[in-house]
Amino acid sequence: LEFSGMPTFGHNVYLIDHALNDKETDLQKTPAYTFTVTKKAGEKAIELNDRFSLRTAWTGIGVSNEEPGLSGFNVSSRDGYIYVQTPSPAASLQVYNATGALVYGSVTRSDYFRIPADGQQAYIVKAKIGEEYLTQKVFVK
Repeated sequence: LEFSGMPTFGHNVYLIDHALNDKETDLQKTPAYTFTVTKKAGEKAIELNDRFSLRTAWTGIGVSNEEPGLSGFNVSSRDGYIYVQTPSPAASLQVYNATGALVYGSVTRSDYFRIPADGQQAYIVKAKIGEEYLTQKVFVK
């Protein structure tokens, strides 16, 4: 896998290898990631579709008007779900698809959400925590 020359819109991008105990690699610092596919006797082989996910972290530099002001806002995807963890219970949470349509909304106060994704695409997650809005993009494969 190689990650180079792609816009990151004010985020660091991390590759998570679930076959290696969720090993994270910062793709800006290490843009090439080499892996092997092996199966030991008696072990279940991991499907490549389920092996990797991406996580983004706000760098503090970007073009968004809704810059996250709180650490601990994490959005990721795996197995057809979007996972959202907030630093404190969110007053509201919305998920928009690539066309801008609202696909999920919640006013249940929680700091953890597991949301089924409808297909492989990019989503924007927006959480209201206190008086701040935090946004993050996630890709579902």
